[in-house]
Amino acid sequence: MLVQGPNVTTTVRSLTLGGETGAAATLQLSGTSTAEFRAIGEIRIAPLGRLALRDGRSLTARDIEIRGRILVEAGDSQISGAVVNSGLISIGAGSAATFLSEVTGDGSVVVSTGSTVTFAESYFGSRIGGPGSVVFHGAVTPQGAERKLLIDGEATLGETAVLEITLGGNIAGSLHDSVVFQGHVALGGTLSLTAANGNIPPVNQSFTLLQYASRSGQFDLVEFDHSLPSGLDWAITYTTTGVELTTSALPGDIDLDGNVDRSDLALLTANLGMSTGATWTTGDLNADGATSLHDLMLLRNLLGASAAASASTPVPEPAMHWMAVAMLGCVAVRSANSCRTATRMR
Repeated sequence: MLVQGPNVTTTVRSLTLGGETGAAATLQLSGTSTAEFRAIGEIRIAPLGRLALRDGRSLTARDIEIRGRILVEAGDSQISGAVVNSGLISIGAGSAATFLSEVTGDGSVVVSTGSTVTFAESYFGSRIGGPGSVVFHGAVTPQGAERKLLIDGEATLGETAVLEITLGGNIAGSLHDSVVFQGHVALGGTLSLTAANGNIPPVNQSFTLLQYASRSGQFDLVEFDHSLPSGLDWAITYTTTGVELTTSALPGDIDLDGNVDRSDLALLTANLGMSTGATWTTGDLNADGATSLHDLMLLRNLLGASAAASASTPVPEPAMHWMAVAMLGCVAVRSANSCRTATRMR
């Protein structure tokens, strides 16, 4: 089916193009850049459906579901309406497409040589292929099982763009989101970091958030979207190949309050004997995955330190020193009740 003509706006209530099986169905919209195809409701492009925008024709709908294909050819087109893409969006050579509303889904976006796709609002996806250019002006969030967004061509994060990265662990694409730019990226806007499920990011870890072939610019702002403990420090580093986040804390500050004191000793004691899955916040100070006597010995030598006086050598308070000594003794004789009593000493 062909809809063609200059300065023509075609309006339908809704549209379903193609089906699940049988013959393919194609709708080609062409004419001039002032012509528009408008759906009052939704446009659904089934697996065997194909919608082609030519000569700068625009497309407007409340919702656009793509399980088949949308092709943009020979012009600059605007697409307005919330898009859910599990099919293919293809931008032909020398063309441009601007999505004015949110685009989500794990379908493919392919941008050909000399073409550009612009996302004016949010983009949630996993792959933008092809050698063409990509421009983001809204939120950008990796999506899919691998928690990775892969972009083949050149990319630009504009001043209003917000790159959203969720941290769970320090393995990219498995425990935290990441973005891989196969070409050049011009950075700008905001890098927004979130700890998974509102948890505290792992301490003394390095996270590779972005990878790129080359880079210009930096983020205008880097922030966590929720408050972090005062004792957790973090830093962003721009390298020749990527952007990294590192976290750190005062040695022995298990509760991340900026001091090494009896509350840290109590936390370690409560988790003493944990043989697997231990973390900094359960008292695993030597990062061996367990909370053990070795961690208690480390903490004994760190008691009394504070972030405000981190340049000086920590001198344990006598009471806390003897609590730690008592803990070492009760661990040696494996008396859990004696350990609990020791932590209550004043």
